[in-house]
Amino acid sequence: MGNMASLPRVLLVEDDKNVSDTLVLALKNDFVIDVVRFGKTAIYKSDLTDYDSIILDLNLPDISGIDVCINIRNRGLKAPILVLSGVSDVKSKVKLLDLGASDYLVKPFALGELQARLKALSRRNRAPAKKTASLSAFNVKLDREQLLVFRNNQLIDLRRKEFDILACLMENTNKVISRAELIASVWPEEDNLWTNALDVHINHLRDKLDKPFDEPLIHTVHGRGFKFTQLKVKQLHE
Repeated sequence: MGNMASLPRVLLVEDDKNVSDTLVLALKNDFVIDVVRFGKTAIYKSDLTDYDSIILDLNLPDISGIDVCINIRNRGLKAPILVLSGVSDVKSKVKLLDLGASDYLVKPFALGELQARLKALSRRNRAPAKKTASLSAFNVKLDREQLLVFRNNQLIDLRRKEFDILACLMENTNKVISRAELIASVWPEEDNLWTNALDVHINHLRDKLDKPFDEPLIHTVHGRGFKFTQLKVKQLHE
């Protein structure tokens, strides 16, 4: 167990004591856990404490988890919110992530997956990566200050999330970046998307950045994620 003072602090919002006890037991070696049963208490506690992340169940006795999420974001609080829900359809996930959730786990879930996702969210919140003003690779130039992208000196008109996805991929040129890493980078707090919706954004980006040109640069690495690379470079590196 690490030094308690150095461990990430997590607010667990869960009214089922059996569930909360199980989660605390599973997470206590890596996190300091504060447990609350009510949504209004969660809002109050999140104002008082700078949490590294929040685990939020949607079914609470007083107000809904959705209302808690909206309230926390409307107050300008940036702590990543990991939502727990029994609803698994994509539309529900997209709605929650659009409202400010950072990640989504469907019940029942493996404790190991919860631990991994929580660690990733907490690391990102504690030590955000420094972003360079401009990126360049394979005749693609990206300017963060002016939100401009060029390929072969031709302007590529991207929506903001498409721009952010490309920036994340270019920061990891020739490296595989997972779906979870992309989501954490591009949608850390609000306006988030998940699974199928992420694929839609990737497809739109490919339509604009790859299809008009002879060689694609955004490659799917099946079972692992995505890679920004030239095919000849990809063959040399794998």
